[in-house]
Amino acid sequence: MKDRYLTMAVCFCMVMCSLWMMTGSVDRPDVDMPIGQTNERVGENTMFEQTIYYRACKESEVMREKASSKVVGMTRDEVAELYREWQITSFDKDVVALQIAVDDVCKEHKKEQFVGMRDGIVGIYYGKPNEDAILKENLTLDTTMLIEEAQEALKVGIPFRSEEEKLRILEGLEAR
Repeated sequence: MKDRYLTMAVCFCMVMCSLWMMTGSVDRPDVDMPIGQTNERVGENTMFEQTIYYRACKESEVMREKASSKVVGMTRDEVAELYREWQITSFDKDVVALQIAVDDVCKEHKKEQFVGMRDGIVGIYYGKPNEDAILKENLTLDTTMLIEEAQEALKVGIPFRSEEEKLRILEGLEAR
């Protein structure tokens, strides 16, 4: 009976050793890496996905492009060093995802601006007059000295597309 168990144990060990040899010889580069690290590198076909979150308007912009030649071959740590201000949210051979939050407004809000009055503050605002506006610049303008028509126009908002147009609006308000 002892011989029988010994034979079974030897057979079991041989089977396990065979399995280990078959799988153990495969190159597994990440085995000894600390958790969360990888030795994967950016490839020529890796996509870079950069997300910018604009705190002022609470909008995000996502840009996707193929990895540039200067980052091809880099590891996660090397990319992190190059993009110090950014947080790497994902890193593998297919996609490197980075994100950053900035204290600014997005391009869409910067395109649309107006002179207006919101919550009693006369100023230059980002956005469209009939939407949630973001104060860009506070103007020291005494609205009590303006005619009622000008006060109403400020409440509605006076859009402009150029710096010249903005200056004409402000000069017109000061003349009233």
